[in-house]
Amino acid sequence: MSEKMAKIIGVITIPPLFVLLVLSWMWYNGNIEGFNRSWYLISLSLLGIVPVLAYPLSYLLPRIRTQGREGQRYLAFILSLTGYIIGVIVGETGQAPWLVRCLFWGYLFSGSTLALINQLLHYKASGHACGIAGPITFMVVITGGELWYLVLLLPLVFWARIKQDRHTLGNMLAGTMAGFLPTILVLYYFITNYH
Repeated sequence: MSEKMAKIIGVITIPPLFVLLVLSWMWYNGNIEGFNRSWYLISLSLLGIVPVLAYPLSYLLPRIRTQGREGQRYLAFILSLTGYIIGVIVGETGQAPWLVRCLFWGYLFSGSTLALINQLLHYKASGHACGIAGPITFMVVITGGELWYLVLLLPLVFWARIKQDRHTLGNMLAGTMAGFLPTILVLYYFITNYH
């Protein structure tokens, strides 16, 4: 039963789904100046859909297909960073609302921090933890702490990923910091300069 519960928690907290929740909340909230349907769809495409394309693409690319799950993870990471970079460029050149630009920069810096930890330090920081810690931080800060209870999802995700032997506690903590710290710094910059 606990194995099944861990799997369910792992699936419903995947980073692309979190992107959908954050953007939908921003859309539903409706008081973000300039956040129209176009920016909703652009943000969702670059932050959520582009990374997910790794899974169908992994079956079409023989080199990735032979690597199995690791190949999928690698391709998802590359596509994620590509989506984040394009998002920053589109956001800056297209004069996106400051919160959208903040979101793009937050994802780019978090993803880059994760890449540095994993590639340069050769430590397996959790992309799953990073992908929810950043958005949770973003949501808690932009609502002035109103959505503080989202933080309670983190212990559940920690438990689920460790239970499934996907990560150690250290991997989860490193991933969480890779999401949290860059997002806080980006938020501080944007709130200080644009809000």
